[in-house]
Formats: sequence, C-alpha cells, structure tokens
Amino acid sequence: MENYFKEIEEKVKEAHEIALKARKKGYDPKKEVEISFAKDLADRVEELVGPKGIANKIRKYLKEKGRE
Repeated sequence: MENYFKEIEEKVKEAHEIALKARKKGYDPKKEVEISFAKDLADRVEELVGPKGIANKIRKYLKEKGRE
C-alpha cells in the first residue's frame, strides 16, 4: 500500500512539472499552474487559508485529537 501511494505521489509531481514547463512556453493566458501540490489536508489548509506554517500545527493536533 505504501508503494502504491508513493507511486501516485511521484506521478502527480511528474505531471505538475510537465504543466509548469508547458505554461512557461506562454501559450496559455496564465503563466502559473493554478493547482499546486498538497501532500495532505494540513498542506491544503495552509495553502488555501493560511497562515504560513500552520500545517505543522494542524498535523500535531490531528495526531493528538484525531479528525473528529
């Protein structure tokens, strides 16, 4: 199972790199890829809501209290 998720993560990173290279060619109106890579819920919250550095606090809280 661990290998499965690792492979998915590698493929997502590879696809993101391809998207970055494609956007740099200038054919698309936007130069940045809108969707960024988030490893987990904590990363996604930090990126969408902020502030910077909150992801580690969220991970710590989830370990102590659980998702509920």
